[in-house]
Amino acid sequence: MTSLPPFAGRPFRQSSLQRWSTLLLGGLLLLFVGGRWGWPWVNSWLPRQAVVSPGPAEGTADDPWLTLQRLGQEIPSSVVRIQSPDDDETTIGFGVIVDNHAYVLTSHTLVAGRTQVSLRLHTPPAQRDPGIVKAKFVAGDEFSDIAILEFVPPDPDLIRVRQIARRPPLLGQPVLSLPDVDDPQTGLQLGQVLRRGSAGARSALHELDLIGTNVATGGNVGSPLMTTEGEILGICIAEHSSHDSRQGHVVPALAADSMLGDLMRFGRVRRGWIGMFAHAAWRKHESQAQSLVAHVDYVVPGSPAERSGLKIGDDILLASQHVPARSVPELQRLILSTLPPQSLALSVLRRNAFEVLSVAVEDQPLLPPALPGEREWGVHLACPQEPHEPDPDLPQGVQVRGVQPGPLAEKLKPGDLIVNLNGMPTPGLESYCVQAAAVLSSRVPVHLQVWRVATADFHDIEFVRSREAGGATLVAQPGSDSE
Repeated sequence: MTSLPPFAGRPFRQSSLQRWSTLLLGGLLLLFVGGRWGWPWVNSWLPRQAVVSPGPAEGTADDPWLTLQRLGQEIPSSVVRIQSPDDDETTIGFGVIVDNHAYVLTSHTLVAGRTQVSLRLHTPPAQRDPGIVKAKFVAGDEFSDIAILEFVPPDPDLIRVRQIARRPPLLGQPVLSLPDVDDPQTGLQLGQVLRRGSAGARSALHELDLIGTNVATGGNVGSPLMTTEGEILGICIAEHSSHDSRQGHVVPALAADSMLGDLMRFGRVRRGWIGMFAHAAWRKHESQAQSLVAHVDYVVPGSPAERSGLKIGDDILLASQHVPARSVPELQRLILSTLPPQSLALSVLRRNAFEVLSVAVEDQPLLPPALPGEREWGVHLACPQEPHEPDPDLPQGVQVRGVQPGPLAEKLKPGDLIVNLNGMPTPGLESYCVQAAAVLSSRVPVHLQVWRVATADFHDIEFVRSREAGGATLVAQPGSDSE
């Protein structure tokens, strides 16, 4: 008979030292397993505020404060302050050096109409201050709001070119801008990306193609938007978001870089043009199916669109075999990015019948034609980019998006609805364009009836066109205006 071990069949008893050793080893094992696999699972269930992740120790390479301090020392060497050539104390904006040959990329709004400006370069304290240098206007693009300046550096060692970020930004990505080259340590503005934009939108640069950020403010127009690694993401421009006044616009650096070649070679950015204006709408055809179309409101006389047979009132079918664009902004991009001698095939819905028109694309004119009355009267009208149902509580009319400074601006306000033009109702752009073209050809005084949304009342405005484009002289009409 085999003998059993001494503890067989009896309760196992541990000494006090053994019990404490077992508890200690078990605790260490539990901490190891929980920390490696369990804690991330627990962490996912905890509120964000409940978990505090300590930052890197001060002085390490990942210290964000040291990163900002380093960028504050490096970035100013590539950023310039643009000043008026008549008054070196007046700052009109900023720019960034993008080429070793001393080319500066900035906002076209800042330098429009100027042949020369003054630049102030940032120099480290150990180097001699070059003072103010003169720069000449090379080329600009009003459509995308970018321009190129050229200057002769007093010292080639002062030229510092920042790298362009080759990847589109991410939503929420930290970004920074430097609106004060003289005080880089305290002048850095920090924020984040609120809209990614489109790096490939070389020609169109619709609002949705622009980077949106809370760093682009009115005080840093022309300055570069940068990553926390110091790469250029884009150029801050003057225009702000139409949906959020706190969100500024930035031209993506990759898009600007692709346009620089045209600006340097041709003095302009080449874009396609066919000469038609359209807005988004839904239409039913023979199959009773609803399709998204671009409804043609106006065709420029003598344009490629007119020569192809396109007419006011036609519907261009979107997301079709011939037109891959799924929206009006995408159709605009398609036209602008198509260069001659190429042609575009448009699927047109006319009287419930489809027709395919071939339109030969031409280079966009230096001054592209506008809607009737826009340049003549100094107004800018809104073209709906998305289909929408009319508000039954509001009169139907054409929305005024902007008014040039002048006498008419005292009466006509952005947001007004033009509901009647010289006695003819204008419920939409198509009817407005037909009537405006007739009024312009007859050279009679212009009478507008507008609905002011802010005060919910009608206003009558009468004026005659002056000889200057965008000029108007108001005609006194006592009692005609409700103000």
